[in-house]
Amino acid sequence: MKKLNLVTVAVLASTMVGGVVASAANTAPDKLDTNAHIKFVQDDNNGEGGGEVEPPELPEGGGEIEVPTPGGNQPSEKAPLMINFAPNFEFGEVAIKAKDVSVSAINQIKNKEGKDVAHFAQVLDNRGTHKGWNLSLTTTEFAAKDGSKLSDATISLANVTAKGTSEGQATAEASQTIKFPQTDVSVMTAAEKTGEGSWTASFGSDATLTTENEKSVNKSVKLNVSAKDMAKVSADDYNSTLTWNLTGTPTFAASATPAV
Repeated sequence: MKKLNLVTVAVLASTMVGGVVASAANTAPDKLDTNAHIKFVQDDNNGEGGGEVEPPELPEGGGEIEVPTPGGNQPSEKAPLMINFAPNFEFGEVAIKAKDVSVSAINQIKNKEGKDVAHFAQVLDNRGTHKGWNLSLTTTEFAAKDGSKLSDATISLANVTAKGTSEGQATAEASQTIKFPQTDVSVMTAAEKTGEGSWTASFGSDATLTTENEKSVNKSVKLNVSAKDMAKVSADDYNSTLTWNLTGTPTFAASATPAV
């Protein structure tokens, strides 16, 4: 996997989503917040650890990446074991309809040449302890400012693969269903004596990127909203905070970057 060089390295504590700034409260190497966002609109068609953080490496040697916002977030400081990048999931504007709706995530991560890159999360393990690690995801309620919630909504992640630079193998489930709220859904795991170096969980690939409704989207990341929820939504922005957690062993026994 090629190492990337950012033209500009930006460490961001907030992420621009849907025209508003969503605060990223956690920016630590082992606890990093990103955002899931959708905006429902009226249907006009009557029913239709210290020091500079290294830039993330693109999956499959995809070349250089532009500054990650709005495609995701990086921690504010680096550590021997760290989350080096985690993605936002942006679903854009969707018309309110009296039926189940499935929406593909809009592509926001691009390489230096402007080519779309599938959503991904990345872990770096340079500890030299060979103890393994676990990357998991916790979500808050998917809610609007008026208090309405997407109680049945899920994000489905398909075609998930784990790729790295070392001989030890990290693993990821090929498909995942993320609920709101949900706690500690395992995304990528490295057992003891594996997972050293750089490891990327890719949610899709070039083959799953396409154009829908004149937007570039990733078919491997979809927000699924039930007809029950669609009947109750407000014409408003809905957001969920995605907290990516990294622990120093796959059994959650130790913090990835414990206080000294």
